[in-house]
Amino acid sequence: MIPMLRALLLVVASVLHLQANTCQANFLFGFVDASTVVFYNQSENHLIASWEYSTDDYTLVNEHGDARTVTFHAFPVDVCLIVTGNNNCSDTLCLQIYPGSPQDMCMTDCIWPGDTNGDGKANVYDLLNIGLGFNESGPAREDFPSSNPNTWAPAHGEDWAQDLGGVNYKHFDCNGSGEVNEADITAIEENYNPGFDPLPDTLDGGLPIYLEFEDSIVFIDPNDPEPVVVTANLFLGTFQQPAQNLHGFALALNYPFDYVQAFTAEVDYRESSFFGNLNEVVSVKQDLYLSNLGRYDLAYSRKNADGAEGYGIVAEVSFIVEADIIDGKGSAGDQKVPFELSLDKLLLLDADGLPINCQLPDTAAYVTLHIQDQLASTSNEQDVLNRKLTLAPNPAYGRTFLRWEVTGEVLIRIVDASGRALLQHPTAGQTAELNTSAWAPGVYIVQVESREGRMVKKLLVR
Repeated sequence: MIPMLRALLLVVASVLHLQANTCQANFLFGFVDASTVVFYNQSENHLIASWEYSTDDYTLVNEHGDARTVTFHAFPVDVCLIVTGNNNCSDTLCLQIYPGSPQDMCMTDCIWPGDTNGDGKANVYDLLNIGLGFNESGPAREDFPSSNPNTWAPAHGEDWAQDLGGVNYKHFDCNGSGEVNEADITAIEENYNPGFDPLPDTLDGGLPIYLEFEDSIVFIDPNDPEPVVVTANLFLGTFQQPAQNLHGFALALNYPFDYVQAFTAEVDYRESSFFGNLNEVVSVKQDLYLSNLGRYDLAYSRKNADGAEGYGIVAEVSFIVEADIIDGKGSAGDQKVPFELSLDKLLLLDADGLPINCQLPDTAAYVTLHIQDQLASTSNEQDVLNRKLTLAPNPAYGRTFLRWEVTGEVLIRIVDASGRALLQHPTAGQTAELNTSAWAPGVYIVQVESREGRMVKKLLVR
């Protein structure tokens, strides 16, 4: 009996060992449109995977982990996935791909996590539908292609009772939880694919949307290592043309890539905006700096069913610029460098999900800020005085230090963006430390009053 049991155990162990060292190639695919296909690698026990196609006439659109998106220009195409693993195991799976193929995962209305509007991409425009369907619920999904419900791969789900513009609400539930909420935004961020196709042109008479710089000229001293923060406000509507029933908006903000310090582009929502309090709004923000583009994609949407009415600032845009970045870029003699921002790819929706006409006013469609070498402007006494005050670090992350090059008693005053004085402190020294840890993120004005006059600098608090 014991020898038989030992033999049986050896057989079982051999089978388990064989299974552990066996590769199995497997993949799913689904057509996003007539020529673009997403493939998802579901292979087991593999270390390396490679793809082969029977044609060279294709374009690899993007690749996210185990998912890759490919555009083919003719069908049918034979697609092979080759996997290899430990102990030289290997396996290959080949399928013929063509529209209407019976293996197509998207023969029915499949879900691509993050794509809520059915354009085959996940980006800022998909946030608008999440806002419109916020807190709605329906059947949760039971089957997922991987352990991560946000994986960019086709998923099946039961239709919900609601539709918007021909898109079923099940697509708004990106993670398949059965409820549309903020957690669904993660799928957009993880699968982000910026759109480069132009949206419909803005129209005269539509809702104005524009940028205004806080300063017309920002002075940069090339001998001062302190970075300079350039800020502009994003406006929606005017007193004469206020927003009505505005539920969400998405856009691309273009900035001068060569002049901005890497990864310092920031957009901060204005808490006091007519569009709603911060807890009433969801957002998606994506800086395309890693793609070597001076472009910042942005979207805000309300959570509740009602649209907003009003006008004013909805967000503040900021960038960090350093003297060595712009050195030599200005015209000889005038020392001025244009810093230009523009808006495009605008999409505004009302509370029913219908587009709202918008326009970029001629006076603000393309705003120019002159960044000027401060040494070329010493004739301005106020500018010379301001140079005697330094703030470091700026932006401040919890604290910053002030130093001024005047003697005698001074009065330090801190003013917020609304003009409200937060602090007044007399001192006889030449340095001071500011604790900003309890301050709300944003721009503050630092003023130091002395016998020589008032020194003024802007402080950005993160």
